[in-house]
Amino acid sequence: MSNEQLVLTYQSELVTVNNKKRGEDYPERLNDSVECTYNVKRSSTSIKNSWKFYLDEQILARLISFKGTVALYQTDIAGNKQLGAQSEMRYPEPTSIDIYYHHPEAWRTKQMSYELKVILELSPPYNPVTDAAFEKSEQNDTALEIEGQILFVNEELLYSNSDYFRHIFTEIYTDGMIAPIPIGLCTLNEFKFFMCTFYDIVENGIKDHQIVKILEMATRFQFSNLLSRICNHLTSESKIDKVKILWFMEKYRLSITIPDVMGQTPMSYLDTMCFRKFFAELSQETHMSILINYHQQMECTDAVNWDMDDI
Repeated sequence: MSNEQLVLTYQSELVTVNNKKRGEDYPERLNDSVECTYNVKRSSTSIKNSWKFYLDEQILARLISFKGTVALYQTDIAGNKQLGAQSEMRYPEPTSIDIYYHHPEAWRTKQMSYELKVILELSPPYNPVTDAAFEKSEQNDTALEIEGQILFVNEELLYSNSDYFRHIFTEIYTDGMIAPIPIGLCTLNEFKFFMCTFYDIVENGIKDHQIVKILEMATRFQFSNLLSRICNHLTSESKIDKVKILWFMEKYRLSITIPDVMGQTPMSYLDTMCFRKFFAELSQETHMSILINYHQQMECTDAVNWDMDDI
């Protein structure tokens, strides 16, 4: 398969430049996988405009190159629009695009808008599935039947890692049943993808882009050891967005806590996390716990830009 090019464009609404020295953040979602936060800060000598990009772990795993361009426009009180500045960023991974405007007094009666274009070059989607992984062999000694097809699996590996399969194998041998063993909790493609990813994790460790694709199946088939490894990865090594990890925590009832996830989180992230994709899907209890955890870190009650009215 050849590489894929993903082109995203965005035209903002008008933003009024205010007199606050501390920046105000304006979140934009370019698509389901790419988010951007626009921040404008005023000082006595300049205005700093920043566009920070967030790519989900599926895109990051496939990312070959990233190019972002932004054009910043000013509109006066008469509605006249003209180009104020423009900038471009080319990196293997996205960071941010900054534009400094050094005549802040001229912006007092003007509004800003911007046009954003992002070009991502992506490798083909991750697909670990191979038919050879399910052929009969000395290790693949047990036959399962899913959607009428026979797959051979490593019984010892499944028995030692899955409470579900441990129960199934024990029950079958107790009752004297003969393989193939019917499995009805998933589709054939789901099972193949999960098992091939599981084999890869056993050999090479967990990667961020695998987690969202295997959590559902790991929970369904009660892979307790795998779930424990995922929890350890999410709280120690993962680069997945913290809000998304909290969403995982709630949806799959993972054995991790909010302090495990948040840690010593930079204030720049806390100021914008309520804008992130999965924040609105978190429970009210988690929202409150995030606030409490943050205030405990900062030892104050007014350091964050959002409060309960935002959620």
